[in-house]
Amino acid sequence: GTDHDEETPLLLLCRLENIGLDDTAKARLVLASQSPRRREILDMMMLQGKYTVETPPLDEGKAQRDLSVSAISPEEYTRKLAEAKAFSLAESHRDEKNVGDKPTANIPVFYLGSDTIVEIDNKILEKPKDLEDAKTMLSLMSGRQHHVHTGVALFKLMGHEITLISSFTDTATVTFCNLSKETINAYVAT
Repeated sequence: GTDHDEETPLLLLCRLENIGLDDTAKARLVLASQSPRRREILDMMMLQGKYTVETPPLDEGKAQRDLSVSAISPEEYTRKLAEAKAFSLAESHRDEKNVGDKPTANIPVFYLGSDTIVEIDNKILEKPKDLEDAKTMLSLMSGRQHHVHTGVALFKLMGHEITLISSFTDTATVTFCNLSKETINAYVAT
């Protein structure tokens, strides 16, 4: 098993650098996300052109509802959601027996999933549903400290076997200055 508490982002970078992504006959990496920011991060890690991007077939709303009723910390919630995204894509590829037009029997395929949430007052703030929800969230964070948790998970599919390689949560503490109603409205309008 993976010791989730010992994993660090730097160790994950080392793992990604050493899995043979320079040669797609040796290994493949699939980003289980459509987020432009996630692609930008991988590109900054010098992985540009060495991975593909696919939307995981996960019902994220259902996964969030299921996790929200369990007694887990926001950090664990975020990590588990990242794991669910990567695993769901690996599972769908295992069931298809191919990734794109490449068979996976002898080539390891790695699936990278990620999720980010904001926590304030021990409450998880998901992505805003609409502009009014975004304004409410920004007003709540105005002049206050909150935590931004990012969960990351890496799975490997080899043949029919899916293995969790690593998962962790990284947390940043952010303090907002006081935001005027005009500033919030202008920001949300962008």
